[in-house]
Amino acid sequence: MKKAFTIIEILITISIIALLAAALFILFNPKKQIEKSWDGKRKGELSGLKKTFEDYYNDKKCYPRPTEVCYKDNTHLNCSICGKNTPSALLSYVSQLPCDPQNPAKEYLYQVDDTTCPSWFRIYSKFSNSQDTIIEEIGCNWGCGPALAYSYGVSSPNIDLERGTGPSPTPTTAPSPTPMICPADPTPKYCQQNIEQLNCNHCGRFENCDTGCNPPQLFSDRFCQVPCIHP
Repeated sequence: MKKAFTIIEILITISIIALLAAALFILFNPKKQIEKSWDGKRKGELSGLKKTFEDYYNDKKCYPRPTEVCYKDNTHLNCSICGKNTPSALLSYVSQLPCDPQNPAKEYLYQVDDTTCPSWFRIYSKFSNSQDTIIEEIGCNWGCGPALAYSYGVSSPNIDLERGTGPSPTPTTAPSPTPMICPADPTPKYCQQNIEQLNCNHCGRFENCDTGCNPPQLFSDRFCQVPCIHP
């Protein structure tokens, strides 16, 4: 009886230890903690870049050009930020541009309206933890940026982030009969993918709308009440 009791006691002890270990693993999930650390770094770095670019604007009256910020595709309005080669024009503002903590799998995206003297900028990032509450707070729960592929971002004071809108309510009034010119990219456009049910969908840039809308009627508002035409 003494031996049998001792074995049972050992089994109970092992079970308790296993349960405690499992609880600690769930509470301090290493992967989740690493993802939170990465996302915290992203928030801090994008906030720092925003301040840096505002300082630059105060001196130059333009935001940094893609060639002064990006290390690849830097002749385009959208390009990738990483401090592999920080241009000399920015060295008086920042010692080195940051890289996404998961680079090269993920990269910060720099977006401007002009390659010679940008009047606004946006910087986008993809979070590792899709449940971070700040994603919904800034309105990126339906995606942000080009192709709505990003979950976080910062921008200059004179423009907002490009955001997805998700399902939209059915319009209560008929569309305007006189279409206007659609807003230029990267301002998002919308279309009705089901003309009978009047479902209004975000299609984004002209190139996406040209192939993703059926019928190809475009709208400049997310309720599909203000029709517009491709310039």
